[in-house]
Amino acid sequence: MYFSLVFSSIYFFYVGFVICTNATKKIKNLFCLAPLFFISAFRYQVGIDFNSYVNYYFDVISGSDTYMGASFSWIAKFGHFLGFNQQLLFIIYSFLFILFIYLSINEIFKKITYSNEMLYLIIILFYSFLFYMSLNQIRSSLSSSIILYAILSEKRIKSICFVLLAVFFHSGSIIALPFVLFYKKINQKLLIISFITVIFIAFSGLLSHLLISAIELFGGRFLVYVNSSYFSPKVGFEALYTTCVLCVLFLITTYFSFSIKDSRYNIFIKIIYFYLIIKAISIDVLIFGRLGDMLKPMVVFSIVVLFIAYIDLIKKINNIHQLILGFFILLLFSISILNTVLGSNIIANEAGNDFSYDYKFNFCIIGEVCPK
Repeated sequence: MYFSLVFSSIYFFYVGFVICTNATKKIKNLFCLAPLFFISAFRYQVGIDFNSYVNYYFDVISGSDTYMGASFSWIAKFGHFLGFNQQLLFIIYSFLFILFIYLSINEIFKKITYSNEMLYLIIILFYSFLFYMSLNQIRSSLSSSIILYAILSEKRIKSICFVLLAVFFHSGSIIALPFVLFYKKINQKLLIISFITVIFIAFSGLLSHLLISAIELFGGRFLVYVNSSYFSPKVGFEALYTTCVLCVLFLITTYFSFSIKDSRYNIFIKIIYFYLIIKAISIDVLIFGRLGDMLKPMVVFSIVVLFIAYIDLIKKINNIHQLILGFFILLLFSISILNTVLGSNIIANEAGNDFSYDYKFNFCIIGEVCPK
């Protein structure tokens, strides 16, 4: 735990120091993300799913069948063919994940005006909410970062190609294709009406009934999920909590959409609405919750962009923006430290009840591992 705690504390100041230098915005972005690649790529037995991926790796190279898909198998076999051990798997996934986050942040500043505050908040929000999640479910994390870049690219053919690349790593990435194809033609009011409609009928069971009927009609590989827990609804407090969170985020997004008139921010507003609709469907059909997570990086970055845009608006009214910005950074720091102390997404819950865990590294990528 102590390594993670010290790293998180130092990282907040490190990012601030890098951003305050006279380097170009791309160099700042690169140096801010580089330490995250290092502690992700060479981690050992860090992440709830770490040992599962190691087992899948050995299954692949032994010729056993896995459900991990062709991309995972190719990476595992490629590394083994070159003489590397299982650590290369995490190095490759970490490199690609950080690479697409880096490219996506650069794309953001092609659309809107760069500011040090914006870059700082994007990096810190990414670290606090998304980075440690990427230590688990490495396939979906990589796919979500590719989707982020695909959406921000905006050029339709390029975006479609990168969504298909994301699908190659995780089939659930297909959820982003409708947005990439049609978001320019979809009116924000239609998205607002769609969310309100879905949130009202989500408790009726109608959505799951229609979806199951469509799957049974067309068949395909998703038939295996129809009678599983993936198609069950959320119940009790979980359903109520999800509804409340979605409605609060919906109201905040709607407020931003009416306050920020600049058309450059439309894509950020629309993707949040689209995400909210997918998450609202998950109240009735659980699997849409995981599909919606594919859009989470884009939503997190969009919230930062809209937040800073709104701060810029109220600068013209009073000086309270400095207080709001400071409070927001302090809140992010507190959340990051709390996640670190609890071992959130770092270790299994049952192993972390005493709040003590090790963040190990392995730098031996050829032959036997030698964790430190």
